[in-house]
Amino acid sequence: MDHVEPRVRGGDRSDGNLVTACTACNTLKGHRRLSDFLYAEKVARTNFFQYALHVWPRILRVLREDLASRAKDD
Repeated sequence: MDHVEPRVRGGDRSDGNLVTACTACNTLKGHRRLSDFLYAEKVARTNFFQYALHVWPRILRVLREDLASRAKDD
């Protein structure tokens, strides 16, 4: 299990802030913001949006907005 918004960054322990993650991705993400990790890791980004079905909608909305903003800057 991985916290979508890391606990060290204010994320809570609710079900809407937890997703399953392979050990490699969980370790690679570490304490980074999820958008930082997903922006850098295309495969992880694809898998996240395919499998993160129970993540809080507000988290998904902010994440999509952040990733779209970064794509515009590139």
